Amino acid sequence: MFSFQNLTKSEVVAGMRTILTRQALLGMCGAAVVYAVWGPLKANLAGVGLFWSLMDTCLVFRGVLRGFGVTLEKRLRRLLLQTFVLRVALAASLVSLLLVMKQSVFEMLLSFVILYVFYIINLIIFTSSSKKKRP
Repeated sequence: MFSFQNLTKSEVVAGMRTILTRQALLGMCGAAVVYAVWGPLKANLAGVGLFWSLMDTCLVFRGVLRGFGVTLEKRLRRLLLQTFVLRVALAASLVSLLLVMKQSVFEMLLSFVILYVFYIINLIIFTSSSKKKRP
């Protein structure tokens, strides 16, 4: 599907910046639409999901960058596990925070999933365009 193999670190960083910029702009547009259609409470809940999606994207990119140049499989597995634990902890803390505040979790999860689908599409576009540039 997508792979960062045969890419230099600077190419990956440039691609990550592009993807994060697109995600942030799409998230702001999505929050504005939710605010205009459903009001401020739903927009706040959707905003938490959009924030969660952006933070999760940053954690994934952090894991990719930390794994660059690491050749030991044991260390790579540990980095992957650390990234996974951080992502799950972020998700659990945000969901539990909303449940403690007796707020609906649906809007947060829906906005997270929608923005994450666009994140996957952006990754596919970035890696397929990278493959075309390289022999």
